[in-house]
Parts: sequence; structure tokens; C-alpha cells
Amino acid sequence: MMTLLFKAREEKEANEQAQNEAEKAASSSSFLLSHRHGTPTKAIYKLSQIKTVFGVSGPYDLVGLTKHFHNKGLHMPMLAAIMGGREFLGVLSPTRLVLEDQIYRDPELIKLFPPVILLHGTADECVPHQIAIDFAKALFNAGYNAQVKLYEGKTHTDPIIEDLLYAEEVLH
Repeated sequence: MMTLLFKAREEKEANEQAQNEAEKAASSSSFLLSHRHGTPTKAIYKLSQIKTVFGVSGPYDLVGLTKHFHNKGLHMPMLAAIMGGREFLGVLSPTRLVLEDQIYRDPELIKLFPPVILLHGTADECVPHQIAIDFAKALFNAGYNAQVKLYEGKTHTDPIIEDLLYAEEVLH
């Protein structure tokens, strides 16, 4: 999610500087599609090619999760080390970016961003489902097309691993 927010900002700035459609296309670069534990992964897609963004059980507010993580045994020094430093927790928290950084509330940037669907299990003990609700609310209130789908009784990985492996239940 972070990388798509960054890409939307990048594309908005590129669009403002472009003189014509050819210049816009030439100024587009690859963007970061996802990240895992703070490490970006390069992708070769343009934001306009993405029709919908799905977020699954994401820790969308690392700052807000520090107490929860601490109670689970992931203490601040370790969390900060994983994320590249304590100062990066807010920057790597898309909820905080949308709430606190005016650029991510810019209507022109928001127009570039695809719809967002957040999926989260209500029995998730790794990342409480309230984090997804709060992020969807922040996005929606800023003008993004965002929604959250909660799966009753599902854990952190049920919707993307266990349920798919065993295919006993199809998530709708």
C-alpha cells in the first residue's frame, strides 16, 4: 500500500510537469508494488494499469501498533531495526501518511489511485482487524475509493494461505 501511495504522488508530480501525453509517458517510471518488512520490491507496472488494490491483514499503522507488537514480544528496538529505524515507522504507515501528509489528500493524486479493498480476519492476533478498519476510514474520508471486508473468525493468514490450501471454504 505504501508503495502505491508513493507512486500516486510520483505520478501526480510527473503529470504536473508534463507538457503533453508523450512527455507524461516518458516520465513514468517503474514503481514499488509491495514491500515486506520494510524492504521495497520493484515492479514494472504503471499505476494506471492497476484496477484494484487488495490489502490483506496489513499493519497499515506501525506507529499505532507499537504497543500491540510490544505486548506480543516484538519490542520497539527490534521493530525499529526491522523497519530501518524508529524514524521510519510513520513513513511506512500508510494510515499516518493519509491522515498527516497533505499531499496524500490532494484530489489530483487521489484521482490517480485505484480502488482499495482491505481484507482482514476478525480473529487476527498478529495485526488486529481494527487497523484495517481505521485505514479504510482514513482513505475513504480523504476521498479514496476504499472499503474493508472482514472475515469472521479468520486469523492473520487464513484468507490467503490456509483457506486456499484446503479450499474447504471460499471467501466471498
